Amino acid sequence: MNRLGFLAFTAWLLHGTAVGATSAALDPARVGWREVELSASKFLMSAHARIALAEPLRADAIGGLRKPPEGTPVPPGPRLLQMRYAANLAGQRTDMTLLLDPLTAAALQFELRDSGRRHRERIWRYTDIGAFHWTAKPATDKERALPPARWTERSSGLRRYPVDSGTSAVTDATALIYAIAAAPYAKPGDAIDLRVFSRRRMHNVRAEYAGATTVNADFRQFVGSAESRRKAKLPAWRIVINGTTTAEPGDDDEDRFTLLGLSDGIVLALDPSTRLPLQLSGNAPIVGRVTFRLKSATLRPDSIGG
Repeated sequence: MNRLGFLAFTAWLLHGTAVGATSAALDPARVGWREVELSASKFLMSAHARIALAEPLRADAIGGLRKPPEGTPVPPGPRLLQMRYAANLAGQRTDMTLLLDPLTAAALQFELRDSGRRHRERIWRYTDIGAFHWTAKPATDKERALPPARWTERSSGLRRYPVDSGTSAVTDATALIYAIAAAPYAKPGDAIDLRVFSRRRMHNVRAEYAGATTVNADFRQFVGSAESRRKAKLPAWRIVINGTTTAEPGDDDEDRFTLLGLSDGIVLALDPSTRLPLQLSGNAPIVGRVTFRLKSATLRPDSIGG
């Protein structure tokens, strides 16, 4: 793989998007896992992503919500879910924490930290008119060794939602795996519709249960203090994810909907009992078809099959 293709895949994997509230209520009780790790490899390079869910917390137990100078902040509901996401690719590490409503996937606040080749800290607070960000970067090479609080290159501002984009809630792309796992799928044809806001573009996303399939799975499974290896052909639901974007003059590939760097032909294989993401595949620019496979999963002790 040439350097251009490598850099393109890196950028698309780490490129963040945002998704909106589903058209049907989500239920965290459907999600039988607490943490998953996915891995992909292509042309002698590899990518890893870890997603962890905390138990829903009382809203009054959450502190540190920012107050943006523009817009009305999205208010917390009775309970909040905390998601943590970490990705590693070619010396670049990204750590994220997202607070969202577990019943709607509406995001309140999103915190991002990049380290490695690029250093950056960014906090998003979601409002009724857009997402407000506070960003810090090291202004010099010397500052890269300092904690983010001492970085001096700073910026902030509101990324407005399009005026005609609707009124449903908005969240971050990392919540998409949770939203699908918590969705009320029962039969082929069932779907959830999501709104995606990324780089000033709104994307309409549909995640549809397209029928049954099987996956050659091989992953470590943790339930409480017990560890086992699951290596078998497992039944799965085939969830097809499609996103459409209203094109505007000057749009390029970065304006398209992406999920973990995958831009089209995205299919998620979902375990029916635990709602584990057994496999996520799709097309990435330059490199073609890429498949993320489940490598480890921590199940809730009360989950089916746990």
